[in-house]
Amino acid sequence: YQGRFSDQAVKSGLAAEVSRLNRSIGAPPNTPPFNPVAYPTAELQIAANRAFGRAALGRILSQPDQYATHVAGNLWRLWNTGRYPEGVSTVFKILLAIVSGIVFLAGCSGVGLTLKYGREWNVSRAPILFLVYPFLVHLPLHTEARYTASARPLLLMFASLALMHLWRTWIGPGVNRRRAGP
Repeated sequence: YQGRFSDQAVKSGLAAEVSRLNRSIGAPPNTPPFNPVAYPTAELQIAANRAFGRAALGRILSQPDQYATHVAGNLWRLWNTGRYPEGVSTVFKILLAIVSGIVFLAGCSGVGLTLKYGREWNVSRAPILFLVYPFLVHLPLHTEARYTASARPLLLMFASLALMHLWRTWIGPGVNRRRAGP
């Protein structure tokens, strides 16, 4: 943000790409594109937005498989913690990842079931929009689990709907048959 590139940014090629794109619009080469107000005029802000947008689309089109892999990885990072505090054991991290994965899959299943049975269950489909919003906005970009914090209660709600459906259709009937006997 101070117009200086880290060694990692230089080694990765990010510094050269940012400098090239900034020069192409007449901005100082080290202007950080991550903050539009770093560009001194509205015209440069608009030009930077367009130049960096074209560069991003060009990269996506030239490496669609890499972009698809990036988006798939973001799907996990969007709903699950990527870094745990120091001192958390590897076993506990794995257990947390498993639980997070189960909740995420159950929540997605609950969305699907709500789309299919919402009327029958007398459940509104409107909350799906609030759950899908983080996907639409953040999934194609850099994502972190904090972006979905406000939607997590909805994910849990849909996961509970999926678990209730699982109980009613598969588990519960078998338990009840065993209790009733022959």
